Amino acid sequence: MKSMLRLCLPLCCAAACLAGAAPAGTVIQNQASAQFSLPGGGAGLVNSEPAQLLVNAVCRVQVTPDGTPQAPGQRLTVRAGEPATLRYELSNAATVPPPSP
Repeated sequence: MKSMLRLCLPLCCAAACLAGAAPAGTVIQNQASAQFSLPGGGAGLVNSEPAQLLVNAVCRVQVTPDGTPQAPGQRLTVRAGEPATLRYELSNAATVPPPSP
């Protein structure tokens, strides 16, 4: 049974990670239960205390177009003294608070 649990736990965690992040402010609730057989016959059921997890907002800055010093996201050639504008978009690509009602 323990080896089965060791196999299933990483698979469940991997599946949860692939499912994507829940929005910030989401409350995740879970409760475990266990069924067992008594040696003299009969069975039992035990429930854990309910557990709750609040998903916090996480900041993951994303800049587009992205680039490096060797391969910049944008290039612009202007004469000395001429104005130049390069537009970049800055966004949070992580969990964000849910919209207000």
